[in-house]
Amino acid sequence: MKNIILSLLIINKIFLFSNNYKSVVISGDSMSTGFAFLNTIKYSKESKNLPAGILAWPNMIRDAIIRNDINFKHATELAISTKYNTTKIQKSWKNSQFPYALPFNNKTATIYEIKNNDEQVSFNYSTKSMSDTIVLYFSKTPFPVGCKFDIFVNGKILKEEIDTSSLNNDYFGFQVKKVILKVYNNNTFNILLTNFKSSSQKDSATLGFFFLGIGTNDTDIYLTGRTSSNTRFYVNNNYKELYNRVINLKPDLLIFAIGSADMAFNAAQVENTPRGNVPLTEFKSNMISIIKEVKKKNDNIKIVIIGPSDFQGLDQQHIKDYNVSLSELSKEFHLDFLDVLSILKEHNEIGEVLLVDYVHFNNKGHTIIANKIINLLYEEVLYNDLIDSEIYF
Repeated sequence: MKNIILSLLIINKIFLFSNNYKSVVISGDSMSTGFAFLNTIKYSKESKNLPAGILAWPNMIRDAIIRNDINFKHATELAISTKYNTTKIQKSWKNSQFPYALPFNNKTATIYEIKNNDEQVSFNYSTKSMSDTIVLYFSKTPFPVGCKFDIFVNGKILKEEIDTSSLNNDYFGFQVKKVILKVYNNNTFNILLTNFKSSSQKDSATLGFFFLGIGTNDTDIYLTGRTSSNTRFYVNNNYKELYNRVINLKPDLLIFAIGSADMAFNAAQVENTPRGNVPLTEFKSNMISIIKEVKKKNDNIKIVIIGPSDFQGLDQQHIKDYNVSLSELSKEFHLDFLDVLSILKEHNEIGEVLLVDYVHFNNKGHTIIANKIINLLYEEVLYNDLIDSEIYF
């Protein structure tokens, strides 16, 4: 009986977390973009330009939040069948360049070479309790692969012409594409995809799609960071980019990595004295403005500030000043603060290097940071491998 009660308490806690956030935004400077290194290939720029999957801590956090759901099943766990044997199903797709290119630890099903419109891709799914909502997760991709199809649940059509293509102007990041299905309270479902058509994407080369999994967590998660973005980027033009990348997405959880670009060397220096791209006093003022503007739209929002990384060539006191400023502001506004400098110092002391260059995390660094953030969000987690270090580095 004691074990049963304990299990129920844990399940209730997981449900509370899973349903707590409706919209999550991970944004900021290059420390938030997934600026990552895989197989010696360097990726940067905006989140929307990065390869898919689990290259960096923002991707890991996205995957962990979605998968912390007692009803979640990876596509690889489902017995998927087709009407025609010409349709191919490949589990855990990968190639030499991107060994874990798709979200959810790449435990996905690639369904492709669909040649018949009346193809039927089906599987059974059950939840641990009665549910009125189930969520199918597909992956947006940069590849010319996509199609439209209808979705039936227990013989009833619930969605028509779901389009899995993703190359469009509002494509932000290698996001998970959710399809929310409202079902009558039940816990056993037969899912059927059929009536396949060419995608709206004109250059779609083949009918097919990437299927990630199924669950009951309908949280929206957006990766909107941009490299070399300091606080001016987010306050200039009447907060234009802050609204585009954060506020307009209506988050109730914001994870904001900032400071590294603000404190970087200026192009013009005086006697080699480090001066931030954004001077410290302006940095503080900008951060106060950002916090107040975000909270003005949602005073109950949870904000996690990710402090600046170490920066090779900068005076340590200079770096510390920006870090302390963020720490103090976080206390003043009751925000969570992740002290990256302390984490780096702690691991350096035991001979572990977490940076790949003068400022950015290596794969191990991304994993360490992801785990620290998870500890700020979760009291307990459903799976011990939500952030699986063996996968990430």
